[in-house]
Amino acid sequence: MPPTHLRVFFGHDYFGGNAGLLRAYRRKIERGCWAAGRSLGLTIEALYGNTKLTAELLAEIRGAGGDMAGIRHGSFWPRIEGLIRVSEFAIFDLTLPGGSDAEVNWNVLMELGVARGARLPLRALVRNRQAVLKRLTNMADAQIEECSDMQQLGALVKELIVAFQGGR
Repeated sequence: MPPTHLRVFFGHDYFGGNAGLLRAYRRKIERGCWAAGRSLGLTIEALYGNTKLTAELLAEIRGAGGDMAGIRHGSFWPRIEGLIRVSEFAIFDLTLPGGSDAEVNWNVLMELGVARGARLPLRALVRNRQAVLKRLTNMADAQIEECSDMQQLGALVKELIVAFQGGR
């Protein structure tokens, strides 16, 4: 029986704690997930570093070898690592709001490293692929997507999820 549910981890900037910008950004992601799910006949669940941990997610993180003691005591990295490990796919927005085209968000890059270590299929979003590849020479060109217009984020999220599902 084919899967009916897909978890996608999204690593991104938190906009300096600006709740309005964060909500608007995540709405674009959610619209892209909804459109991809509708197209594929799947329910797509977006997971973020601050996703509320339900009993079901905790059980899956435990099953994936997650550091439950660290999660229970509020440690941030075991929580993020656990969410990444229970995802089937991940998208990391490496852009820095207000940064240059070649700059990357180092915190999100660390999350991407966790996903690579877990061998999770992923894509990274940047403003200028060539500028970033000069700095991140070990990233395969196919793993980096250019997203110079954040207004198109939802459409790109849909495109990446549909392509991932098609390649499974």
